[in-house]
Amino acid sequence: MINTTFFYIFIAISLILVWGYFHGRKKNNQIAHAAINGLIEITKPVDQKITNIGGVVGYHVELDFHTENIFSDIKATITLMARHSLLYWPISKLIRKFDRFFIRVNLSEQVCNTEAHIIEKHFYKDKRDGKINSALFKKSYQKENTNFFIFSKDKSDEQFLEQLVEKIKKEDRLKEVSIYPREKKVEILIVPALENNQALLKPIFKMLS
Repeated sequence: MINTTFFYIFIAISLILVWGYFHGRKKNNQIAHAAINGLIEITKPVDQKITNIGGVVGYHVELDFHTENIFSDIKATITLMARHSLLYWPISKLIRKFDRFFIRVNLSEQVCNTEAHIIEKHFYKDKRDGKINSALFKKSYQKENTNFFIFSKDKSDEQFLEQLVEKIKKEDRLKEVSIYPREKKVEILIVPALENNQALLKPIFKMLS
């Protein structure tokens, strides 16, 4: 009787884990496709390459543009939490905390005078403390219920970043925008979602162009 009970418990747990795998895989694929397609629709590249990394937890994206476009190229990586593994999901949630869509934009011309950053307050405290140029001035900035730190050395750059935040929607999913004029490079980090990725990304790319 005891062996039979354990057998049924084992079968039940196995079925739950299998269900969790397919459900989590589907959710991750939906989030990844929504975010990547949103980026492509906004930027309209002439060529694109999407490479799967790590099964259902990530993709690399490479976008190329015409030579006259302000975007020289875009390289992005989306990494998702382990929704497909019910056993590892709590650990993934604890360690990574959120899905990440990291976008590196190489520009044909610079958009700021000096290095500048806007970083969500909690993300800055968790990951970026001590990694920002000490010559930059730090300013707190709030939109709705989301708090940011703005780092800049030039008043016009500070105003540029403030305008950027004011234009975007779903600002609670913006983690970072870092601008490096010398390298003509912009790095963006957002939390991807099933919808409204364009509402978050489109104003950023519009201001960059």
